[in-house]
Amino acid sequence: MDVVRFLPAMPCRADFGSRFGGHPCSVFDVVSAVVWRCRTRAVMSDPEAPAALFFSANARRHVGAKQGYYGNCVTAQLVTEKSGTVAGGDVVELAKKIRDAKETIPDQFKDAEGGGLRRAATGPVLQDRYDMVIVSSWQNLGFDEVDLGSGRPARVTSRMRERPHFPALGMLPPCKGRDGANMLSVVVKEKHADAFLGELARFIDVINAV
Repeated sequence: MDVVRFLPAMPCRADFGSRFGGHPCSVFDVVSAVVWRCRTRAVMSDPEAPAALFFSANARRHVGAKQGYYGNCVTAQLVTEKSGTVAGGDVVELAKKIRDAKETIPDQFKDAEGGGLRRAATGPVLQDRYDMVIVSSWQNLGFDEVDLGSGRPARVTSRMRERPHFPALGMLPPCKGRDGANMLSVVVKEKHADAFLGELARFIDVINAV
């Protein structure tokens, strides 16, 4: 991927919750859904081609990790739909798909004889790594709460030493005193950058107008 940019903090309004049957939506669900749809609209050439979202998740509570355990204990989940479905979908419906995928994560650990993981492959088959975007979140790791004597950090970010092999989105804590999320993205090729940023801008304009 050729585009590495900080994107503006993504708004996540409480009124999304009313469309989730009264359940609150997470910043992760909404931001992932927005980027998934905007990116798919920008890069889609075939509405029948797959558009996949791959994300990591904390697995501590599913494997019985003891309180205070600080090592890595993660799993991953894949959500796949046709590009046309994602590009034309409602953000809330896409966020629901992501949330539903998160809720099935415990099922991965029910088959003890198989080493603890059980996965089901569904949806269209990926033919190209550009058909998938990988999302990781630093939202709840606590980096933004560290105080070494001069106060909490104004901003938390990561550093990519190499370009990822797949389109990737890093969801970072918001700047100090703000909400939402900051994003470090390497999600599109240069030829799709303007279209992607344009889709994001249109979405934010719609949200701000509500």
